[in-house]
Amino acid sequence: MLRASKSTESAATPGGGGPASVSQSVTLSHELVGVNRSSSIDACEFGRQKSSPMTENHIVFNGNIGNLSNPLHFPFNTWPGVVKLKVDVQDEDSDGYDQVDHYEYQYAANLLTRELDAPTKTLRLSGSKTKLNLEMKVFCDVNYYGPQCAVHCVAADDDSGHYTCDPITGQRICRFGWEGDDCLTDVDECKGHRCYDGATCIDGIGYYTCLCPPGRTGVVCNAEINECVSAPCSNGGTCRDLADGFSCTCPPGWTGHRCDTPVLTCRPDFCYNGGVCYEASGTAACSCPWGWTGLHCEIRGLGCSSSPCQNNATCSDMINGYVCTCQDGFSGEHCEIKTNECESSPCLNGGLCLDEHLGFTCICQAGFTGNTLDKLLSAYMFVW
Repeated sequence: MLRASKSTESAATPGGGGPASVSQSVTLSHELVGVNRSSSIDACEFGRQKSSPMTENHIVFNGNIGNLSNPLHFPFNTWPGVVKLKVDVQDEDSDGYDQVDHYEYQYAANLLTRELDAPTKTLRLSGSKTKLNLEMKVFCDVNYYGPQCAVHCVAADDDSGHYTCDPITGQRICRFGWEGDDCLTDVDECKGHRCYDGATCIDGIGYYTCLCPPGRTGVVCNAEINECVSAPCSNGGTCRDLADGFSCTCPPGWTGHRCDTPVLTCRPDFCYNGGVCYEASGTAACSCPWGWTGLHCEIRGLGCSSSPCQNNATCSDMINGYVCTCQDGFSGEHCEIKTNECESSPCLNGGLCLDEHLGFTCICQAGFTGNTLDKLLSAYMFVW
């Protein structure tokens, strides 16, 4: 209720002695509408509520109507479509209860909804001695729907079902990916969706996935993968994209799917730059000339890094190459030549020269000694 007022006449004393403060109560009830229905305030299928006495002549209702909470609630099980609102205003004094005014109003609503969306009807009721302003609206309780609020629906997304509720009818609406009366059946999304080129369709909850075969990509596997983009061919091989993979054309000396396996037998073009091919331990190898290295003698020598000096010689990198410092007894560019110490005839006085690993040895004639037989022995005679 919004507000109420009463005339001073309704508050006059029975003896006519002028205005007096008389308590009045308000009773509201609802009943079904039909033929031969009673106007009695006590005929109330939907409930009856009576306030405690109020003495004010003009009342603006806030949270209470006398002892009642404002607004008043009248619950029902099934909405009939139309009800009759009845209001009694009564004086309450020592002489008992006297009816001051009686109001009736038929309220109809065909499409009920939740409280926030329910329309409000404003009533301005005027009687012989009182006036009432009030608002009415009818709505379904939470989780109840339909024109009579008779459909019960609680949204779910668990083992009991996967659905929401239509805000008007309360009908279950299956969530995406579910079907059936209780929305417990997983929709097979693979039906009506095509995975191309032999791909396998995997059904999910509300979606599907295509597992593509080799060489295919995309949501439905309708795009070809260019395997050559990743440069899979090694050692200078040339890549050719295929429907389900790739093929490598290998350069001389290499074989295998990715050109990563060296050729195992000698061929005329196996060694480059004058290298000589030989086979050892089941594979081919190259003996490279000076200045070249690598499996096929394809890499120019990098100075001392190729260990060109032999017989424990010392290698020194130079601007245009390297220099080998030979150990005693060796010579040559790479110290690969052993020196013949006897070529210079170091043994004197007819001695015999023997060339050795690190020098020479002289075998002396009688009467000579020394490294080169250059000393004459002295003779002594002892007499006893």
